[in-house]
Amino acid sequence: MTDRESGGSAAALQTSALTIAGFDPSGGAGLQADLRVFESLGVVGWSVTTAITIQNTKGVHGVHPVDPSILREQLEAVFSDARNLGAVKIGMLGGAAQVRVVAEALRKWKPKNVVLDPVLASSGGVPLLDDPSALDELIPLCDLVTPNAHEPAGGRSVLLKGGHFVGATAVDSLYVDGEIVRTFRAPRLRAEMHGTGCLLSSAIAAHLALGASLFDAIENGKALVTAALRKALKIEGLYALTDPRRDPEETVRAALDGGARIVQLREKRLPTPQLIDLARRIRAMTEGLLFIVNDRVDVAVAANADGVHVGPDDMRPADVRRVMGDKIVGVSVSTVDETREAAPYASYFGVGAIFGSATKLDAGDAVGVARIAEIRAAFPQMPIVAIGGITRENIASVARAGADAAAVVAAIVGARDMVAAAGELAAIWHATRPQRR
Repeated sequence: MTDRESGGSAAALQTSALTIAGFDPSGGAGLQADLRVFESLGVVGWSVTTAITIQNTKGVHGVHPVDPSILREQLEAVFSDARNLGAVKIGMLGGAAQVRVVAEALRKWKPKNVVLDPVLASSGGVPLLDDPSALDELIPLCDLVTPNAHEPAGGRSVLLKGGHFVGATAVDSLYVDGEIVRTFRAPRLRAEMHGTGCLLSSAIAAHLALGASLFDAIENGKALVTAALRKALKIEGLYALTDPRRDPEETVRAALDGGARIVQLREKRLPTPQLIDLARRIRAMTEGLLFIVNDRVDVAVAANADGVHVGPDDMRPADVRRVMGDKIVGVSVSTVDETREAAPYASYFGVGAIFGSATKLDAGDAVGVARIAEIRAAFPQMPIVAIGGITRENIASVARAGADAAAVVAAIVGARDMVAAAGELAAIWHATRPQRR
């Protein structure tokens, strides 16, 4: 008896989901992104291609839709064979004719849990659907529609995404029959990442396929997007550290207001319980940016910080990595030889002391900006944070040397107006080394 006759193998019995979307050569969106999400959630993935896009991480340069007759043949092949199909996610459709073909297939096969992410244009503004009104035929056949808030679409259940709005919190609103029934909130993370709409809609579809309620599927999908965005945050720009001379929360607030993208809690006086409480308060202040704890791996874990920074007298980088998992591990180094030992475990190198240090007595002699170039040549892909004696007068030289970020202490905490000081440092940095894409 064959697998098909007996009910199939274990793979055939596993819950599956179908994505109907475009092909993205960069893998950040479209079919590839959807299939990765399905697999990560334990769902077997099927895919039907609607278009070949010409794009990379910087933008979409062309779109070539699949002929509607070929789209129809793909859909027929998949729907006639897919076992235990629990959901369908629909992404980019390349024209009204394609919309009609997909609508026909849905009416014929009547799959469960159809999620439509109406991709009308790329994030860079390139149109991807020639006639948005064509979706009027498809929307009534879908269980959930997930447009961006500035691209409203009808439907019985609509999740309006608020990720493009301004504010510290991203708010998505679920409408059922035109009435808001729930809002979903998440920190707005300042990460550059395309394909978040694909990620959310495919995660929702996968969770629905696995039997989750609509509310739980959305919550779980948003949690997955938040985790992905947090991983995409870059070690880049002004990196501010706290210091005993000023209240740490005041320092963090001023640094963020001035344009810091990363903050580090460096506090050696407080007992552990109070230090954890402080770290948790700073964590709440830094949602959307990177929060690093100096030395204390236990505090970083307890406060759910993005990572920890360790020096030569702290826990060894290999042991830190075992505890921190895939979170950020920064390691202080001053020579190329030191980087080789730390490299397998580090997320970034803290290189210094570049100009010496007035706040860290054991920082060692100044190594100069040339050391940044030396370490960059040895490890071209590793982010470098320049540390030690960085001020408004020399931060530009650090940027020109190729550092990804500049760690600053005294130039901020020693200023009468910390917000203005941080703002000036951030402005000089970005004028010298514009933000990378």
